[in-house]
Amino acid sequence: MDADRAQETRLEVSFWSRSLATEELAEVQRAEASDLRAAVRALLDRAHEAGELRHGVPSAPQRPPAPPKDPSTSDELDDLAEELLALVDGLSLHLLLYPGRLSRERAERIMLGAIERL
Repeated sequence: MDADRAQETRLEVSFWSRSLATEELAEVQRAEASDLRAAVRALLDRAHEAGELRHGVPSAPQRPPAPPKDPSTSDELDDLAEELLALVDGLSLHLLLYPGRLSRERAERIMLGAIERL
């Protein structure tokens, strides 16, 4: 994570904590998050329409394979969007909190692996 992304993440996390205590800020946070989620969801829709999404790939290699599932329903694509957004948030936090444990290269590899498994 470069210095600009680190600062953006610090500001975002700070805003999250403030939005938990102030409904007005929570509304701003929800609107911003909704816009980002809509953008990710639109990308997933396009990938699905283009036949670029895989089917039945387990989300964690140590777990037994999940039964094949065609991400053709709205709920399944919504779930994929949430999963990707949660992964980005989590990796961003871990990069800031645990720099000795998680490198930028490793975080990128994890994120790209998640995208490849779609």
